[in-house]
Amino acid sequence: MMKTLFYYCYYRIAQAYRSFNDWDFLDWGYYILYTSFMFISYSLAVPISYVLNRELTKSAFVLMAIPFILLYVRTFFISEKHKMELFNKLEKRYKNEPHRKRNGWLVAIFVLGTFVLFNLMCILFVLK
Repeated sequence: MMKTLFYYCYYRIAQAYRSFNDWDFLDWGYYILYTSFMFISYSLAVPISYVLNRELTKSAFVLMAIPFILLYVRTFFISEKHKMELFNKLEKRYKNEPHRKRNGWLVAIFVLGTFVLFNLMCILFVLK
């Protein structure tokens, strides 16, 4: 289920960049999704630190970023042919789905919502 959700969000983000005639649209799908997941993990760290009465340090944030940095680096080693095959498979699967625009907007709201949530948690962290 999560794999399907990840690939659907990837397809929608890559499709949006493709519609802007961006030649690197296959990579941007990964970059935006990984950043969103990093924002979610950071946003969860602040309330958990409040509950556990632990002080969050800069090194904790750096340690949390390491898996996402490795995922970014991993995208450089995936061949363009493999990325294009995946995108074409997803395009064939989702091209004629009903409510395409609504679902695209929901993915955009998800990405922007993670950014807003991250900023709110940063404000709470600073005000602590």
